[in-house]
Amino acid sequence: MSLAVAVILCVLLPLFHAGCWFKPAEPGIRQCLYDKDGTWHDIGSRWRTSDCMNCYCQTNGDMSCCQA
Repeated sequence: MSLAVAVILCVLLPLFHAGCWFKPAEPGIRQCLYDKDGTWHDIGSRWRTSDCMNCYCQTNGDMSCCQA
């Protein structure tokens, strides 16, 4: 019984850490800044960060990132 619970918890653990976040564009900015590593990205670009986030710099300058 405890082995089954351990296996279920191990399977579900990554889901608890998964998530997305959104950063609205700042006025006058024409690129997205990923604050954690200080990299700038062009409007419309997609990239994977050094901490395994999939990010997108939307056409209006808003940035969204989700854990890969």
